[in-house]
Amino acid sequence: MRKLITALATTAVAGATVVVTGGTAMAATVTVTNPGGTGAYTATSTAVDLADGSVHMKCTGSTGTGTASSGIKSGTYTVPPTANIGNIDTLNFTNCTGPLGAVTTTMSTLPYHVFLTAKTSTGATGYIGPVNVHLSMPLCSFNVTGNAPGTYVNGTSNQLRLAPGTLPSGVTPLTVSGVSGCAGLVSNGQHPTYTANYTVSPNITVL
Repeated sequence: MRKLITALATTAVAGATVVVTGGTAMAATVTVTNPGGTGAYTATSTAVDLADGSVHMKCTGSTGTGTASSGIKSGTYTVPPTANIGNIDTLNFTNCTGPLGAVTTTMSTLPYHVFLTAKTSTGATGYIGPVNVHLSMPLCSFNVTGNAPGTYVNGTSNQLRLAPGTLPSGVTPLTVSGVSGCAGLVSNGQHPTYTANYTVSPNITVL
């Protein structure tokens, strides 16, 4: 499913230092500090895969950004419940292809939001959304809306990893709608998955 995004920009958890304290099942205080002193960040991936069953749409590049005024800014949050820590203001994809040829992706309703849901032993879980993407390739077009789960991983990888996973109760997963053509490859109501590892700059640390 093309540059989909879907994008991810969870890419947004970028540019911040996140400190989490508290028990796994208990509410935790999360202190977010942007190393650059503003909300600005960049998140870059060199491989993106939007999969709907056996149908894959892949891109060789994707970049998400947050601006100084509305990206990931310093602050204190509590998880759970879900904490909105900032925005993905732009999200772009390059060299996307699908089973019917080159894929073009058009994103609507930006910015998308970046949410934290819980601390893990290596960082934090969360999701981005709600996304709204129109995908088109020869003889096929459709929309993908909803939210994409992911995990932020500390260390030298410093990555926001979007991948199939569990969303909080009541949060809508990625969903296909508005299918035109497509020869039965995708259908309305299906729930595609979005996989991409975004390297974030400046670094985020979840302690």
